[in-house]
Amino acid sequence: MKQNINEFLEQLLSDKVDSKEYCGHLEDGMEYFEENYEGYLDGKKLSLLIDKAAEDKNLQFILTGLLYCSNKESITDEVFNKLLKFRPGLKKTYMGTLAHCDISFYQLMAINRMQICVEAFGWLMRHMYTSDAFSAEDMLRLLKDSEYAKTAWQDTFNYLLSLENEVLPAKREMIANLSKQ
Repeated sequence: MKQNINEFLEQLLSDKVDSKEYCGHLEDGMEYFEENYEGYLDGKKLSLLIDKAAEDKNLQFILTGLLYCSNKESITDEVFNKLLKFRPGLKKTYMGTLAHCDISFYQLMAINRMQICVEAFGWLMRHMYTSDAFSAEDMLRLLKDSEYAKTAWQDTFNYLLSLENEVLPAKREMIANLSKQ
């Protein structure tokens, strides 16, 4: 039976588990957490763990895997800003991990501007493509402003086409027109 991820988070916060012991399990990153835990991280508890991880290299390593268990509610402004304060290598790792999660649009925009991974660009395009809140002009602007648009457009285009059932008919036409530009 899988353990709730927030129970594990509480154990880490209260030193009821040896963080060093868990580091050996985390070579697979996301897979370890997917196989053994369920749920999404609580933003307040995550914020406390980030504070604690600032001084504990084992927790910094565990945090990379834990972040895969994040969503929009987990990654509050406070949490996101704390993660940005880590040294450059860790910050890049954490932001790359978050780019695989369903986080807020503005956070994806921030990660996309850092140009550390193409996943943030893909999620942004997905949000724009599957929501009627965004226009063709919005998508064109992202394509124009994103470095990844130059290198990852074809993969992203193919991914967007695979979402056909989630898309309004007008968006299908829009993406077809964008592919020609």
